[in-house]
Amino acid sequence: MSGIAYLPDPGGIFRSDVHRRVAAHLPLPDEDPKSAEAMLERLHDDASTPLVLDGEGDLGELEGVLASLVADEWAEQGKEGFRLTAGGLDKLTGPVANEPPPLKGPRLAAAEALDAELTEEEEAGEQRAKEEAVQRAKDQLAEAEAALEEG
Repeated sequence: MSGIAYLPDPGGIFRSDVHRRVAAHLPLPDEDPKSAEAMLERLHDDASTPLVLDGEGDLGELEGVLASLVADEWAEQGKEGFRLTAGGLDKLTGPVANEPPPLKGPRLAAAEALDAELTEEEEAGEQRAKEEAVQRAKDQLAEAEAALEEG
């Protein structure tokens, strides 16, 4: 790899944020692998993965990231290319190191009650907005009818 300094992985699992993002673009374990060239093309539109600069992709840099993912057993390399391993998919989609543990017991019940309350308030707000829009339309119609009668 060229020595580009990558931001750390926000979840603290992958070697860097770029490693996590590249892993997220890899085919799933049951899908056909993709070559490094095909991966570079796929990453071309991902502005947050600095492997494509000034419209040119750095294949060597990507190959280094892919080699790291293979070494960490988050990806596998075959004749046709690369894809995630089952462990890589679990790490990519599972809980992250700095994520709080799931809520249980009274805390879960309180969170669910708050969520239900917020949902209810949101729905009530949407209903009020609809009613106000209908009233505005009625007022406009009444004004237009009054203008027609006068004119």
